[in-house]
Amino acid sequence: MRACPRVDAPALAARAQRVPRAHGASRGFTLIELVLVLMVLAVGIPPLISLGNNCLQSLHQGAYVTTATSLAQEKLENVAQDRALVSRGWSYIVAGNYPAESPVTGFPGYARATTIATDSTYSGVTYRNVSVTVTAPDNTQVTLFAWVVQ
Repeated sequence: MRACPRVDAPALAARAQRVPRAHGASRGFTLIELVLVLMVLAVGIPPLISLGNNCLQSLHQGAYVTTATSLAQEKLENVAQDRALVSRGWSYIVAGNYPAESPVTGFPGYARATTIATDSTYSGVTYRNVSVTVTAPDNTQVTLFAWVVQ
């Protein structure tokens, strides 16, 4: 019968620690890998944040332009209605009856100004050029024009 050799446990453990790992079997990231990842993130994240901000800004500007256009249209309709009323009529359509509004009632940050030009005549028809300019909170301006005929 053959005897088993005696195993020295501490020597076996020391020898196991000295065995080199197989190629590519690492336990973590190297400093160079971490620096490269941070550089990629530093270059890639700010443009994405800027893109998000630009999208939000465009959404707000669209809403401002829509509201400003509605406010200008409303004022032009008021002028047309004043022209149609028997109690007001043509003589009421003068700049003094349409003062500037800043802010427009119910719309803080919006300003509205109405300009009425002097009488003009074309092919025997007398008219007044009415323009309404609305300024939105972001300083975007919308101007609508109309002719009011005598």
